[in-house]
Amino acid sequence: MLFAALAGGVLIDLGGIPPLRALFWTAVVNGLLCPVLLVLLLHVLGDRRHMAGDPAARGLRAMVALAALVMAGASVAVFVS
Repeated sequence: MLFAALAGGVLIDLGGIPPLRALFWTAVVNGLLCPVLLVLLLHVLGDRRHMAGDPAARGLRAMVALAALVMAGASVAVFVS
């Protein structure tokens, strides 16, 4: 993993990509992927098999769902505006 990160940094440097622009687009991609990952986490939290017979409380799942909806809405708002 460290070698891949180092190789990616060298390729960005040699490729002439401005580091701040790469950092900006990395943050954008992370922001777009976060709601998807929260929905997957929500699925795991509610599954008795994955949670060893003790799924997360409804309140916690509701907060995760709310966070996913807010982040998805923010992602859509960025592209609409």
